[in-house]
Amino acid sequence: MNAWPNILSFGLLCTATGAVLGLLTFSRNRKNDIKSNVKNDATESAIIKTKLDNIGQFVDSIRIDFKASDQR
Repeated sequence: MNAWPNILSFGLLCTATGAVLGLLTFSRNRKNDIKSNVKNDATESAIIKTKLDNIGQFVDSIRIDFKASDQR
């Protein structure tokens, strides 16, 4: 009996199974990475917006001080 066709088909089956499992794992991890990146981007955006708001309030305060000193 020739066992090569059985060995070859078993090897191809293992290879295909490994490829499918690898792709499923990769896609699941990729979705988690995207969710994590979106969360980090939203946090960074909120921090930047808060800092810009604080800078804008400080600039407005300086303008008010300049106007008050010009009127004296």
